[in-house]
Amino acid sequence: MRIQKLFVLLLIIVTQKAFTQDTLYFRLSNPWNTVKDPNGKYVRKCIKESDYYHVWDYNRKNILVTESFYLDTNFTRKLFCHKYFNETNGLLEQSRCYQNGRLHGYFVSYNAKGDTTDYDVYENGAVIKSWSSEPRKTVPAFTMNEERAEFPGGQNEWLSFLSKNLEYPDSLQNIKGQVILKFIINPKGTIETVEIIKSLHPVLDQEAIRVIKKSPKWKPAKQNGKKVQTTITQPINFG
Repeated sequence: MRIQKLFVLLLIIVTQKAFTQDTLYFRLSNPWNTVKDPNGKYVRKCIKESDYYHVWDYNRKNILVTESFYLDTNFTRKLFCHKYFNETNGLLEQSRCYQNGRLHGYFVSYNAKGDTTDYDVYENGAVIKSWSSEPRKTVPAFTMNEERAEFPGGQNEWLSFLSKNLEYPDSLQNIKGQVILKFIINPKGTIETVEIIKSLHPVLDQEAIRVIKKSPKWKPAKQNGKKVQTTITQPINFG
């Protein structure tokens, strides 16, 4: 009996130790952008589960604001379905599903009663089906809006940001031309689903994608006074 109790005690100690070793904590300035900041107002709890990381983000009121899944602790490779909660009352506001880091499956929004207000169905980052309780929102991404998405400071600041952050490798200086990209700015103002429309060179294509993804949060587009996602086409010149 004594040996059995000792075994149980050792099992508890080992289990607690393993759990502690597999649990990571980060501070973030924004749980949606996953920007690590030692003084950030959000706390990210990260637990290794099998071959992926299960993540929970809490604000200063200890309210859960996101639950998500990633393949790495840089939090760039999303998978499974992520949940986003209201920071004041903790109610579920949105869920998004991913596969191989891209939107794949349902992208659903909910009202305060928990009812679905609209959803998109994605396949490898592209919308294949859309529904909304409001007929005017049957198109998920707008190329023209009553109020367009805007980079902080306006268009000139956006062009300046691209110019300052774009790196043109010396070994490729002889390659000149234009990369054209398409990306989505979601209703929260963050950039997602960056795609190449016109390619120039694999390395330069990836550099153009990197610069776009580095962008800070935008002022989201609005349609009839409500924040909506929008698609932007952006050329980037090399040479």
